[in-house]
Amino acid sequence: MTSSLSLEDLYRAGKVDELREILRDSSGPSEEDLNETVILAFSSDQSALAVMLMSHGAVLTRWSFLEACASKNVANFQVLLQHGLDINFRDFGELVLWYVMQLEFAET
Repeated sequence: MTSSLSLEDLYRAGKVDELREILRDSSGPSEEDLNETVILAFSSDQSALAVMLMSHGAVLTRWSFLEACASKNVANFQVLLQHGLDINFRDFGELVLWYVMQLEFAET
């Protein structure tokens, strides 16, 4: 089964089952499509979908990292750790904990 919609479009249309089927059956979503959709998965606490997307080639970008931090969802952080995030990661400036703390204090 192939769809003319991007993974992001399928997700936004609520067609998560079709999106999962494409990931299982296809060798071809682009890295950009995977990366954009993993941001949505993190922002809506769909950690199981994030696992699938990262297993199929989505990579940690600044935006997906920040969405995972903003979600404050432990499951999202577990996905990042399972896919190689080092807790001493500084590629985006500060340690992971710094980003989480900034978000926590911003809400108080």
